[in-house]
This record gives sequence, structure tokens and C-alpha cells, in this order.
Amino acid sequence: MKTNFFKVAALIAMGAVTVLSSCSKEDEAIGNENLSSVESLGKEIIIEDLTDEEFDRMVEFASQNPEFVEYSVVEPDNEQLRDAAAVGGNQGEVLVQLLGYVSSRKNHIEFNGYQRLGVDLNKKAGGDYVYLYAKFGVSSNGINKITGHVGCMPPGEYVKNTSGYVLDCNSGTRKGNHITLGVERGSNPIKKLFVMAVDSRCISPQFECGGLDLNKGAGGDYIYIGSNR
Repeated sequence: MKTNFFKVAALIAMGAVTVLSSCSKEDEAIGNENLSSVESLGKEIIIEDLTDEEFDRMVEFASQNPEFVEYSVVEPDNEQLRDAAAVGGNQGEVLVQLLGYVSSRKNHIEFNGYQRLGVDLNKKAGGDYVYLYAKFGVSSNGINKITGHVGCMPPGEYVKNTSGYVLDCNSGTRKGNHITLGVERGSNPIKKLFVMAVDSRCISPQFECGGLDLNKGAGGDYIYIGSNR
């Protein structure tokens, strides 16, 4: 089993926290419906594969540093996996849909069949509250790849918000880049999702930050999103 992760290219040895600076954000709305007219930066972030051990160490680090890190993991529960495996073979339940929820208020909304990743993708950045929701099910055409795109639309299927527009992970911020998420479907689909927000004042050298920050250019916390197959 492998793990994919945005921005976190590799996990290295545990170490002391390093202090970093963060820019400020302005709280000004940008409509998602206008995203397709933004000049394309033509940048797609490729997700790196991490081992299960590295993923477990990442979760352990997050859970042991609540003053600096907020995280959320969603996956089918064990009973669902057993039931699904009995119907669909060894694959069990897999990720079949992603949905974005955007609001000017910090609401905890439930959507039927979806699990909420409880980390705001705009945390400490101003702008809107942005959350991801994941739906798992038995499918031969599950999501097996998530890509990040800076300043442009994904070329194929993409994550939408509840209004039907492409999700902008920096919704409502003026200084941030438009960050969108693309998805691909096929073999070896995703079975677990992880979102983590690391306080912008510090970051552990446990991480090599070589990929996409979902708060890119907007300040606030460093936001990572990852998947486990």
C-alpha cells in the first residue's frame, strides 16, 4: 500500500521545530465561477508516493503536536470494508467522489454519504471556510489520483463545490493563488484521505516541502492533503 501527498515530498528523521515567517491575507471574496477566466500558470503538482510507515509517522507527528498541527483522516470503517470486500472482492470500499464546501461562516454541514475532512483549507488565511468531503463506495472506477493546479483549471475531471463550480482551495482570499484539484480514475484507487494544517510560525524538518501548499501565496497555515491506496 502506498501513500500520496501534496507538498510533502518525503518524510525524514524527526527533529526540532524550525521557525518560519508568514505573510498576511486579506478577506475579499473571489467568485469561483470566474476561475476559468484566470490566466493559466500551467502548473500541475505531481503527488509523490510515501510508504505506509512514513504515513504512520506523519500522523503520529501531527497527533503529538496539537499546538502546531491540526489534522483529519477519513476512510471506510472496518465493518464497511468487510461488507464491501464480500461483494466486490479484495478491493473493498474506495474513494468514489470528492466534494468541496465553501462558506463565509464556520458551519459543520453534513452531506448524505460523505465524510468531512475537518480541516479548513483556508485556515488562518482569511477568506472563506473551505472543507473537503469524501465519499467511499464499491466501484471499479474509483479515484486513484488527485492533482493540484495553480492558477488554472484541471484538464479533466475536477473537484466541484456544492454550487457546481470548480473548487478554489483559496476561495475568498485576494493574495492567494487559485488552487484547484483534479481527479483521475482507474486501477489501485484511493482508500484513505488525510488533510493537515501546520502553523505558519513553525514546521518540522520532518517534512521536505517541495510540492503544493493549498494556501500558496495567501499566508495562513501550510495545508497538506494526502491519500493512501
